[in-house]
Amino acid sequence: MCNLGRFLEALELVDRALRVDAERPELWNNRGAALAGLNRAEEAFAAYNRAESIQPRMAAVWWNRCALLLKLGRLNDALGASERAIALDAQRPEGWLAKGSVLRELGRNDEAVAAFNRALAINPLLAPAWITVGGLFLSKKDFRSALEAFEMALAADPDNAYAWRMKALALRVGSERPVEALESYDRAISLDPGDVTSRVARAEIFVQLGRLADAHAAVAAVRADVPEHYGAMIVEGDVLVACARPMDAVRAYSRAAKARPTDSTPWTKMGDLLRENGGHEGAITAYRQALVADPTHRTSLWGLAQSLWKLTRHEEALSVMERFHALGYGAAVTFGSEALLLREMKRHAEAVSLVDRAIAMDARIAFLWILKAQTLCEMGAYTDAISAYRHALTIEPNNRAASLGLEQAMRGGIKG
Repeated sequence: MCNLGRFLEALELVDRALRVDAERPELWNNRGAALAGLNRAEEAFAAYNRAESIQPRMAAVWWNRCALLLKLGRLNDALGASERAIALDAQRPEGWLAKGSVLRELGRNDEAVAAFNRALAINPLLAPAWITVGGLFLSKKDFRSALEAFEMALAADPDNAYAWRMKALALRVGSERPVEALESYDRAISLDPGDVTSRVARAEIFVQLGRLADAHAAVAAVRADVPEHYGAMIVEGDVLVACARPMDAVRAYSRAAKARPTDSTPWTKMGDLLRENGGHEGAITAYRQALVADPTHRTSLWGLAQSLWKLTRHEEALSVMERFHALGYGAAVTFGSEALLLREMKRHAEAVSLVDRAIAMDARIAFLWILKAQTLCEMGAYTDAISAYRHALTIEPNNRAASLGLEQAMRGGIKG
């Protein structure tokens, strides 16, 4: 009954059995499991203690106790309970599964995988364990190992809809095999027609494959069943973007943002779309809403800086770029962009210093050397500018901007 989630019925049955024989430890252990399922933790612990007093070496008591401690968030105690279960019977997979579950919650993923693998060495047909291992590999971006784990889960249980969905995710995200991912999502849906997550993901793949009519039909079907489904509203916007209907897409993202205002995704997509279509004031509003939801959102910060810059709100744009870089998001190109902004603001010395920092990160980008040269020319430092232009031409010998800039610098021109 506990395995079916019918905890009250299970408790009634075990109590009836205990009235006949109160010295059977497995009955007290089962009573503890039923009480744990009913969130009656103290009574559950008492039942486990009674089982242990009758049979001190009963491993099942300890892996059940571990599950309850894990549920209560007492992770260190749960880990100790799992280790006690293993010490009592290392040939049963349940103790290793319990330990793996606790280690996963502790963020010790490599140790968790090792524990689950011990369980699977004992019983390779534990599909849920394979799925968990696959999920751990996904979190480490080890997509090949994740895919292998999901395939092992399906070998153990071919009709496991969740395993098909996770396999599809590994194929889609890690292996860039969208057609195979689509087939796996179809299988998941055939096994569980109510799996809306797979139906939405299927629509996303249709967008990726350029099958826009199929994507539109898939989204419409989800929204017909679940009108306010958040993911479907996001994908509806993506379909409209792909169909070159930007304002309709903005309206779709707006509906998604209204449904879940604390998620940055629809606001960021709205901001990007408005910015790409010249609607910078609207983009700024959208990006700022995204940053209310997630103050460190990388794409929104950079998009906000670009729209502010486009509207010549230079000080605000610079402040956002500095915030972006303070969060550790910097790359050579983004530091180069900030240097270009500083140059426009006539803060030449700061621009040169920042572009030198960008060059130190990646000296193979011709744009950075050209930017340095142009800034030096505006400062009247023609000799250093000539050197920078020449370096740019060693990277891109046919770069017209570098060639013309070099000629002007050599003539002592004002502009680089």
